[in-house]
Amino acid sequence: MKKSEVKKIARAVGDTIWAERTGLEQVLLLVSAGLVGLLVAAWVALVRDSAPLATEWGPVADWVGASVTFLGFVGAIAALRVQRRSVDAQLEQHNKQKEKEEAEEQNQAAARKAEALEAKQKDAKAVELNVSAGRRKADPGTEFVNAQPFVVTCTLVFPYRNIQYTEVDFKVPDTPENFRQLQDDRKTANFSSVNHGARITWQISGNEWPHSDEADAKAWVAARTFATFTDPSGNKWKLNGAGNLTDATG
Repeated sequence: MKKSEVKKIARAVGDTIWAERTGLEQVLLLVSAGLVGLLVAAWVALVRDSAPLATEWGPVADWVGASVTFLGFVGAIAALRVQRRSVDAQLEQHNKQKEKEEAEEQNQAAARKAEALEAKQKDAKAVELNVSAGRRKADPGTEFVNAQPFVVTCTLVFPYRNIQYTEVDFKVPDTPENFRQLQDDRKTANFSSVNHGARITWQISGNEWPHSDEADAKAWVAARTFATFTDPSGNKWKLNGAGNLTDATG
């Protein structure tokens, strides 16, 4: 048999006897080997008469028994410590697995909640509330002879689908004194039942915007513009000029 084959067999035997054992089994193997070695040494010494059956400290058998008991005690303590570490490791692994499962459950619950909310908001998100505020800009390379009026427009748009919305209300800011109304579809709209691409527009025009800088006018108007409506499923919603949708059912 080749030397490499012998090493391979020896390595396999070593793995079987030692490497594949748990920590507790390894400690018990060490203690067992120590006890066996002690007993063999005592037996050999007695057989060869290299040690008397009795000494001034007592019989050899008593010393062997005491040594065996001591080694067993040490082995038991070591085994308990190894077992405790093993239990702690298993407990830590169990806790990590439990935390992982709980996190997965929470993620799944959050995903289901998000899907349910998405389905609930489907018809409501199809409604748009557009706000614009500013002066008409000249085409590139041209300029206006006179200053263009400042125009504010708010338009509530319903989808081009066979969906009926009810209990519609459309609120806009008060018209400034120096502004005039160009269009107000709210006066003729049927807010009790709205469907199929209805557009409800409110538009005003003036020379000077009185409430803030013209650059901030759109945000000012959007903060004071909102619509409420009930979707076909009976859910009531509020949509503001910034495009934020909130549940107004409760």
